Amino acid sequence: MDRKSLLTFPVAQACGAPGHHHYFTTHRETALSILAMADISQQQGLAQMLLWEYTNPRTKNIIVNIIDGQVFLTDGNRHCVAALLADPNLTFGDLEAARPGILRIWQAGVEAGRNTPADPYDVYIPADIDISRIPEARMGTDYFKNPPAPTAIVPGSFRADSPLLSEMDRGRPLEETVQAVKDFLRKELHSPAP
Repeated sequence: MDRKSLLTFPVAQACGAPGHHHYFTTHRETALSILAMADISQQQGLAQMLLWEYTNPRTKNIIVNIIDGQVFLTDGNRHCVAALLADPNLTFGDLEAARPGILRIWQAGVEAGRNTPADPYDVYIPADIDISRIPEARMGTDYFKNPPAPTAIVPGSFRADSPLLSEMDRGRPLEETVQAVKDFLRKELHSPAP
């Protein structure tokens, strides 16, 4: 899939990153932050919601990794789920139009003009995901976090929906995550806060 095709691709059909579906639907504060971002997107517009996190698209982006023609979200999961809560018909072109330069596109961990198949990008996934069956996976440090944090690292060619991940940790289509977040919030907001 090339950039032109990606811009017409529905965000809801992209596969989320490993572990995010489970995290978004079991952590109340995270789900509430997604709801708050969706409210901003509905009331003030998608551009305003994205500006909250992506103040400079040259240094912070939504990263899409295309592997075997499938679209995987490497970074930007929380914001994409929030945007889909506000508009379930969103395309990647809508994200780019709202915040020009926000999309970075990889092909199996390779970004045109930046690296090569001989030097693919690392993909950081939550440190508590079992990576023992994934070839070339390792534990490391996410230096993009402040402060730096432990992380699991997999090759950029690794599919987020791989059966090498436990069912709970596999990436799922974002439309499935959006529905699960709605269900979780409906349940949470009708019960007293802990």
